[in-house]
Amino acid sequence: MRQLQSAQQLVDAAYLVSELFGGEARAREWLKRLDSAGTFTAAAPTHMTPANVALLVGEMTTAGVVHDDGTVDEYRLDDMDQVFQLLPFVRAAEQARIPDPVSALVCTVPPQVVLPPRLRPLARSLSTLVADSLRSAEEQPLLLMSPYWSREGCQALRPAMDRALAQHLPVTLAGARPRDSTHHSAMTAFGARLRADGFRRVTVYEFAPPHPDSICHAKAVCGRTGYLGSGNLTVAGLERHVEVGLPLRDHDVERVWWLVDLLVEAKLLVEV
Repeated sequence: MRQLQSAQQLVDAAYLVSELFGGEARAREWLKRLDSAGTFTAAAPTHMTPANVALLVGEMTTAGVVHDDGTVDEYRLDDMDQVFQLLPFVRAAEQARIPDPVSALVCTVPPQVVLPPRLRPLARSLSTLVADSLRSAEEQPLLLMSPYWSREGCQALRPAMDRALAQHLPVTLAGARPRDSTHHSAMTAFGARLRADGFRRVTVYEFAPPHPDSICHAKAVCGRTGYLGSGNLTVAGLERHVEVGLPLRDHDVERVWWLVDLLVEAKLLVEV
């Protein structure tokens, strides 16, 4: 057990020394200087900050390479050099154990597109993914945010909000600029319709641009889970375009709401 602990201390020290010196080759050069000098003080790196020097000597002392009086244990130093020789193989083994990353990126195509069997998961319109986000609502409020809206797009999404209506969940619509009258009116009309349908708390925010050309280009729909992507809340964006985006998990949804709160506080989103 002690031998394993001793070996682990050498490995930990080797990793730290390599990091502090910017690579294994420079670290091994310094170990040679340490061996020749015989004491840590004589070989202490002058380019490091005092804090890093203290960190270095502390780790080397813990690993038994440097004694409490600053002298070097040449046998332990040889052991550490052997660890450095093995580090490339250790790193390769560690890398091999890391699973390949799983992409969460979602690409959607219009449902009319005929795809080969292996690509059929792509044969979903954006409205399908957005509807899933709206249906995921449990105790969380709903958010629909986009610079561009259409009455037809809102109509396509309304059935997916029945669950939120049954739970009396609040709804926030946001993003359209007043100067984009068609999109702004579609967003505000959807808010009015939701209130007429029985939603008790509906908040509609228009975007107050800090520059005439600014738009609120964030496009997100959130329930418990969510979707963030390139598509607008128009019937074209939801059903006709090729879009790309990312599903949002719970903590991602919280981050989107943080952005909304920030924009409201900065008076970039103003309640209609």
